Amino acid sequence: LDTFVVGSANRLAYDAMRQLLDHPDSGVNPVFIHGKSGLGKTHLAQGLALAFRDRHPSAKVLYVRCEQFTNEWLAALGAGPRAINAFRVKMRHADLLLLDDIHFLSQGAKPNTTNELFATFNALSEQGRKVVFTSDASPRDIKYLEASFVGRFIGGLVVELQKPDVALRREVVRAKVASQGMTMPETVVDYVVDHITDNVRELEGAVNKLVSYARSFRRDIDPVLARQALADLIER
Repeated sequence: LDTFVVGSANRLAYDAMRQLLDHPDSGVNPVFIHGKSGLGKTHLAQGLALAFRDRHPSAKVLYVRCEQFTNEWLAALGAGPRAINAFRVKMRHADLLLLDDIHFLSQGAKPNTTNELFATFNALSEQGRKVVFTSDASPRDIKYLEASFVGRFIGGLVVELQKPDVALRREVVRAKVASQGMTMPETVVDYVVDHITDNVRELEGAVNKLVSYARSFRRDIDPVLARQALADLIER
């Protein structure tokens, strides 16, 4: 969480993660973070998982992608009662369960998985254990979810990550450059943030390419190098 760059577009989601970390007994459950790909959902979820383990070493923290949950559950169904019980012990005894990319359920009707996921959430919630979901889509836009499940999402805290504004994009670029031990003139920062506007991941990728280009050709990062290095990312 310490490396997550916070701005107006993502502050509410970041504060929700900090609240879970600082006050795990708070009544808000679940926390549902959604937004387009590349805005930082997985960064927040994984950051919370790591920070929670450090802050609460006796707690059991489980981070799992929805596709993994689905595959493990179907494998357990095929293996029989003992495997099913082992799966449920694993999933239903976490103090903090982080389920990433729940929009995976929209790829096709998965009633067995959806029912088990709902039962898992209910079991954890009844024990006062916390659940965090991330998704590319809002709860109402995930296909094949029953209204009762959507209602439980909405009854917690639903937060949307917004498109990064120019101030946030600048901070992302500066932080990424600093983490690589390089410097970048403001003219190049302007060039990058003016042309890559929708996606934090693409901004970080652009910085990675600039740094690699500069090191490979032993050049300073300047506007000429930026146009050359990012020609495939930015239309001339």
